[in-house]
Amino acid sequence: RAAVVLQQDDTHVRVACWTGDRVREHKVPFIEVLDFVKQKFNPDPARTSEVPTNRSISWSETEKSNSPSISVTFITASERITKTAKRHYENQINTQITSILVSLG
Repeated sequence: RAAVVLQQDDTHVRVACWTGDRVREHKVPFIEVLDFVKQKFNPDPARTSEVPTNRSISWSETEKSNSPSISVTFITASERITKTAKRHYENQINTQITSILVSLG
């Protein structure tokens, strides 16, 4: 699995998540992006049943050692990305993700 976070506006981001050969985009508020990505990579129904509005993220040493490595890339721009630049970024991302997935078998 892989995820890319793109700035949507001043309050939201777009998260593109790859699972197998599928890509899904989600519009997520800034405050929820870390929880959203963690849930996508390590879903745990016990943790997602309650979503408090004011929260801090903490991990125990056991959780840190047992959790998968998550790499998140943030692309921010003060102005709109041109279609050519967007295609360029998408091609770079697809190339990197494809090589990682091929190496995983």
